[in-house]
Amino acid sequence: MKNNIIKFKIIRLPVNRWKEYRTLRLIGLKTDPQAFGRSLREAKKYPDKFWKDALRKSTTAKEYVVFFAECNQKLVGMFGLTFLQGDKIKHRAKSTMFYVLPAFRGMGIGSALFKEAMRTVKQKRRIKKIESSVNFGQEDSLRLHQKNGFKIIGIAKKEIKIGNKFYDQYLLEKIL
Repeated sequence: MKNNIIKFKIIRLPVNRWKEYRTLRLIGLKTDPQAFGRSLREAKKYPDKFWKDALRKSTTAKEYVVFFAECNQKLVGMFGLTFLQGDKIKHRAKSTMFYVLPAFRGMGIGSALFKEAMRTVKQKRRIKKIESSVNFGQEDSLRLHQKNGFKIIGIAKKEIKIGNKFYDQYLLEKIL
């Protein structure tokens, strides 16, 4: 499908579609394990309630929100934001779970997910900074973050371990 023009839309997923969310997340953990902090083994153990609760929290967008890219009624990407709580940190948000299925990369889906997430952040006027991290080896994700105004502020060493291999992480932020 690469380099083809496709139609997709960015949506918020209703709770009754939680199995699709779980499937996309598990695919991401399988195809790009170094891109996530959790393992496929861990995620497979989560009860159904975990997935439903995550989407339920996302519908209020008070603490957490996940956007999904949908093409032909199939989920092909996701982007999550966590809004930090507490008096001293409530001006910050963290991007999480940025993933696009490999067959749909390079088609503008990641950019569209970023755009929708940034639109939501701007509506929450209290947010002044967005934090993110990208593991080494995820260069396309790093470029997309930078294209969307994120700056590298540091490197965290040995953040992720898969088998016997450690991965460093770029630490990024975007000041609004």
